Amino acid sequence: MEREIRSDELEKAITDEKRDKVRRLQETIDETAHNIEVSDEIIGSTPYNTQQKKLLEKNKKRNHAISGLKKEIRDIEETNSGHRRDHRIVKSKIQEG
Repeated sequence: MEREIRSDELEKAITDEKRDKVRRLQETIDETAHNIEVSDEIIGSTPYNTQQKKLLEKNKKRNHAISGLKKEIRDIEETNSGHRRDHRIVKSKIQEG
């Protein structure tokens, strides 16, 4: 027997899923920032060589990745706030009607 899902249950599930995704993205950002710090320490303590060049290139890519992850978080948060706003508008129209 199928159970009908109420809109508030669905909204909570979507919100929980988005919250989990933002948490995972933030963890990835934190780990990547830590890798940049470790690489910077290695770069600072070694003479310029091939390894140092590779680490500099990796850090450039890591910084770019962090920017993309932060944008993804902002997009999720904007979508989520827009969804809540739309839900409030619909709810108020239903109550008015």
